[in-house]
Amino acid sequence: MQPMTSDNFKDTLKQQADIVRIVGDYVKLRKAGAQNFSGLCPFHDEKTPSFSVHATRQFYHCFGCGASGDVFSFVQKLENITFPEAVRLIAQKLGVPMPKVAFASPQEARDAKVRMALLDVQEQAAAFFQECLRRPEGANAREYLKSRGLDAETIARFRIGYAPDSGFLLRDALRREFDEEFRGRRALSCQLSALRKGLRSQVTGHRNSGSFAPLRMTNLVG
Repeated sequence: MQPMTSDNFKDTLKQQADIVRIVGDYVKLRKAGAQNFSGLCPFHDEKTPSFSVHATRQFYHCFGCGASGDVFSFVQKLENITFPEAVRLIAQKLGVPMPKVAFASPQEARDAKVRMALLDVQEQAAAFFQECLRRPEGANAREYLKSRGLDAETIARFRIGYAPDSGFLLRDALRREFDEEFRGRRALSCQLSALRKGLRSQVTGHRNSGSFAPLRMTNLVG
């Protein structure tokens, strides 16, 4: 299988992907100079900002934990995903179509399609839980989050949502998004089952890849 993205596409995407904008989706940044922005590091706990993003040089560095890199490594590390997945996620954020990929065999192409579908499952599930939090049935969850000091901006940034008591609502919502080919796949079925069983009674913050903070209230999810 050829690489998911060519060097030319990666370089072009990196030029278009303003690191301040991408990092700003995850970290509240404040201008700290002509080209620098600072904020609380997302990679370790801190009360005083030591995380810096340079707009011109397009890199980030934390003076507290030493984390540093470009826009791809930031997304890759924060989302806990592979480099190709980070490239794909940034391309999605910018609305840039991915280049076509050549596969060695039909089976390899099918496997890659399933992997992409699994990523889409998590994205669709996150959107579903966010929408549930905004509905009337999410009123108690919103009050709980407010009592913990989380404002609307924080809730949106960490994609916190609300899980209805019935996991079948999530299952049905996701099944409407995927065709019959994927419904029968074992990997996708396991993913649906895990989401239905594991996300039903927690508060989590979703970054595509997993958990958020140790918030606890029945049915809060992310």
